[in-house]
Amino acid sequence: MSNEIVKLSEEEFVFKAKHHIIDRFGPGKHEKPHSHNYRFIISLEGVIPQNGMVIDFADFKKIVNHNIIQKLENKDLNKRFAQPSAENISVWIWNNLVHKFPARITLKKVTVYEKPGSAVTYKGKKKMMESIWM
Repeated sequence: MSNEIVKLSEEEFVFKAKHHIIDRFGPGKHEKPHSHNYRFIISLEGVIPQNGMVIDFADFKKIVNHNIIQKLENKDLNKRFAQPSAENISVWIWNNLVHKFPARITLKKVTVYEKPGSAVTYKGKKKMMESIWM
């Protein structure tokens, strides 16, 4: 067994969903419902075990498909989120995955792309001052 820690990143998770941002243009002035092909990246870190794999990528995909994609794919995100922003989606994904991996694996960050070039990254709860200065 190795004591080497490896960072993993799986970039192929995608789901299509619709939403609208509430009060985007002022109180009572909502965005029109529209769809996105959301792309999200899950970054993990873990110690390399005896079999040489921190996690089998097939198992990684099963965990994400079961806990995230099946719940969001082709859904109206306004029915799941009070405000379905990329920020809130990234926190929701984190909360739904953080305890789903074996104990030797740590969820490091979740990055959600609403469209190319428009992304939000969430790294778990931190004190406000820590997040400002990090």
